[in-house]
Amino acid sequence: MSEGLLCRTKLTDDVETICNTVGKPCCPYEQVKIIDEGGRELPPHQDGELVTKGPGIFAGYLKNPEENRKSFTKDGFFRTGDQARIDSSGYLKITGRIKDIIIRGGENISPAQVEELLCSYPGVADAAVIGMPDKELGEKVCAYVKPADGAKIDPEGIKTFMENKGASKLLVPERFEFVGDLPFTQAGKHDKKALREDIKRKIGLIK
Repeated sequence: MSEGLLCRTKLTDDVETICNTVGKPCCPYEQVKIIDEGGRELPPHQDGELVTKGPGIFAGYLKNPEENRKSFTKDGFFRTGDQARIDSSGYLKITGRIKDIIIRGGENISPAQVEELLCSYPGVADAAVIGMPDKELGEKVCAYVKPADGAKIDPEGIKTFMENKGASKLLVPERFEFVGDLPFTQAGKHDKKALREDIKRKIGLIK
């Protein structure tokens, strides 16, 4: 969060830490922890919501108690909305966005994890994963995939590739949409709201 919590790695950190974490808070007075849906702090290496408190975090929304109730924990930590984990050395890794989590039959699935696997498949230039509404399971995994120029991609080939990588069956998309380009927000992130609307139209939920 450029407007709040700032983290960094050091040149003396190992390559794995520098490349795969956002580091530790710059300010020694910043507090961070990972909590579950019930607000309980999670141990290292478990995914949950990143919450933070300290001098760099704003105190709350002016004259908006309802927004403050939703945005802060009872003990005053700001809910970032980021899914993250902290390792045993205190290094922080962002693994997704809480609101992007796909809930399939009661199982939580991280779109970021699926996207990472898809983008490692030869011929995939970019990928965005969303939850597709389903009457029985609540949501199913739907992948929008942009092939590289000239690449021909077989969905079954992707599924086999992911399984061979040791991915859980839950992570394997149940629907693929191959597109020339993916929509982006002004912030430069995949416009998943637009993709959710698109898939709803394609499966007949909206016109």
